[in-house]
Amino acid sequence: MHARRWPLHPLPLEGEAITSWIVRIARQYGTEWDVLLHRTFGWPDTTYVDADTQIPHWVIRGLSAKTGVPASDIRLMTLAGQWDRLLTDTTVPTPKEYLSRYEILFSDETQKPHHYNGWQPWRPDRWILFACRECVAENGEGFYRLIWRLPMLRSCPIHGQLLERAVFSGEETRWVDGPQLATPAIRLMDALTWQGWTQGYVDLKRRRVSVAEWLCMLRCLIEETCFKHHERGWSDWFDETESIEIPFFPCDVFEHMEMREVKRVLEAVAYVLARIQHHQMRTSGKHAQILVPPASAWDRLEAAARFCHASSIDLD
Repeated sequence: MHARRWPLHPLPLEGEAITSWIVRIARQYGTEWDVLLHRTFGWPDTTYVDADTQIPHWVIRGLSAKTGVPASDIRLMTLAGQWDRLLTDTTVPTPKEYLSRYEILFSDETQKPHHYNGWQPWRPDRWILFACRECVAENGEGFYRLIWRLPMLRSCPIHGQLLERAVFSGEETRWVDGPQLATPAIRLMDALTWQGWTQGYVDLKRRRVSVAEWLCMLRCLIEETCFKHHERGWSDWFDETESIEIPFFPCDVFEHMEMREVKRVLEAVAYVLARIQHHQMRTSGKHAQILVPPASAWDRLEAAARFCHASSIDLD
């Protein structure tokens, strides 16, 4: 392994995946990313590998020597390097305990969470890649952020566009969906997740939580919203009369779902989360208050007035 730096080595961009970064470096030399790594470090020695999940530590150290980027920062550009950070504060013995750690919509310990043997939170068992065409246009074909590999975001927090299903093939990106602006509810949810991913913490209305705690909370809300049976209809949960369409998958597991269903689940959870945070949904879970901003003096006055009005009707 040669210690001399590469003369051309663009720096990683915020949230960029390691494969995306190596693709941009290899493009400077007119070659493919796997060819560059094989000629420099002797890896990979197979026709195809997923560098985001399989890249060895010694190759990461070699990339650090060739580019000057700290090895610890490079490792965080891989999925393996992210798991410790994303799950450290919520490490629990069983999937059931992770999926039921936060009760937000209701308190119910009788229903079993949905998981399978070998299940791990947020790790899809198939290739899932949502991407932002604005980010790709700004940074070049083949660019993608590591978080796009995971079913965590429905939109791009930078551009406000819905993430689209994408297929990266060499120098070309094929888009399966069309561009569309995200709703305020989706942007609210994704802004919190993106803050956790980039800064390591999330500022909720009542307190700051770690990214691991936020993702556990969000995963529990996903479970409650779309995978647990509710005895009452969604119209009974909300302080509004509009039609509610929440997908229900009583026999499925989120990490096992097709991309089109993942999109539906994230959109539904964003809708529910926004109404929780705007005091527009009646929840009974013991952890719901973490997501609800403290009521103002005016809100408390209105609530008291509604209580007095309801009491007067009962007396009549």
